[in-house]
Amino acid sequence: MTGILEGKPPRTHDHRAPAKIPWTYPVGVTEQRKPRIEPLDPPMVPFAVGGLAGFAVAALVVWLANGPDRWLDICLAGFLVGLPGLVTMIVHDRNRKRRRALTHPEFRVTSQ
Repeated sequence: MTGILEGKPPRTHDHRAPAKIPWTYPVGVTEQRKPRIEPLDPPMVPFAVGGLAGFAVAALVVWLANGPDRWLDICLAGFLVGLPGLVTMIVHDRNRKRRRALTHPEFRVTSQ
């Protein structure tokens, strides 16, 4: 911070020789193959059931606490909209075995 306190202009650059900065990667670094990261494919039915249970519990709490009718309507709507989502996730999970067999031929289901 010398210079600022003494009224001199601050040094904007260093007069020493600049360090050599490689502007490109060494040969072969960018040609290496990275291992493929597999996407997650968890079972989705538990998430749909959890959402339905959450809206059902919220509706029960609002009803028992004599909450606003609008809140109860929202809980009911969330539960009803979740039912087609549950059906969709059941179908999605049913097709998991087929998808895994296509992407991983070594994959075998040992239980039904």
